Amino acid sequence: MMAEEKKWAAVEQNGNKKERKVYDLPGQKRNPPEERDSLRIFYETLYQRLPDSEMAAFWMMESGLLPLEEAKKVYKKKQKRKQEQKLGSVKRRVDSVKVVEKAKARDPSSPPASAKKKSVEKLKNVSSVWKKSSKRKSRDDDSATSENEVDDDFVLVKKKKKKSKA
Repeated sequence: MMAEEKKWAAVEQNGNKKERKVYDLPGQKRNPPEERDSLRIFYETLYQRLPDSEMAAFWMMESGLLPLEEAKKVYKKKQKRKQEQKLGSVKRRVDSVKVVEKAKARDPSSPPASAKKKSVEKLKNVSSVWKKSSKRKSRDDDSATSENEVDDDFVLVKKKKKKSKA
């Protein structure tokens, strides 16, 4: 690989100076792992087999395993992805606000919301009645099949009720 020059930058946190490494390659966050490192083997193989794999490209960039030109391309792609994620969450909120506004400004020809609620309640009632009746049918079907079958092993003995003397 390339000879890597590591620079140190002083970062102040709460009055204490903390030194951190600054790398020459764009997007690099850590030292390159050893050649026998399992993660390195996994991501290098993945990148060789699927060069379009963003996951492998991002990991290799962050580990400093990509050449400078490829690292620049992948870094730009990652920055663009971050920007889209930030805007995507805002966009979703804006879309939901538009949907609510459209719901408020309804077409006068459509029925009022209370009528819609009533129709939904009727549908729920009908579906619950249907479920109950289908349960009854399935129970009846089960009992009908058991009545038709003859089970000689099981014999019911009727007990005679004793009348109390009074």
